[in-house]
Amino acid sequence: MMIYNLIPFGDYCRGLLNALHLIFFGGMFLLLFLIICSINVYDKVKNKNKFDLIPVILFLTFAVFLYALLELDYSRFWTTPTLMGSVSLDNSPKSGYLTLYKDGTFEATYNSADFSCTYVGSYKIDHDTLKLERTDLSTETDALFATGYLISTRKKELKPLHTKYRTIAIIE
Repeated sequence: MMIYNLIPFGDYCRGLLNALHLIFFGGMFLLLFLIICSINVYDKVKNKNKFDLIPVILFLTFAVFLYALLELDYSRFWTTPTLMGSVSLDNSPKSGYLTLYKDGTFEATYNSADFSCTYVGSYKIDHDTLKLERTDLSTETDALFATGYLISTRKKELKPLHTKYRTIAIIE
């Protein structure tokens, strides 16, 4: 269940509760590992039995796997970004990032004070118009992202087709 939240397939949200889950379950896993190793060391010293390396190998395997997933930082390593942009609301903790990928998909990340949600979909670019092909994007992100933008490479911004949305600044 914890690993599902670390692999970026489809829409996902993360926040303070996910971090607390990781700390709690990671602590439980570490405590269990230490107890098993202590029993193994005691058994080796007391009864002269061989030290059981299987728990150590399992622990190291899971630790390396978890470390690799955390280092990826929810990135989509199988494709490369072509355009990245950011948007923020004045006097509000809400902000967002839009990333377009080479394979024709996008990620719109909606950040709030204690959580962030990422919504995935497809996009098409027709001349200077970007069309995000996801109809519920505006409602899911509290009107932070629109579904259509004019691309202005000269001003380095994505200007929404409707005036009620904010302009996205293109990040180099």
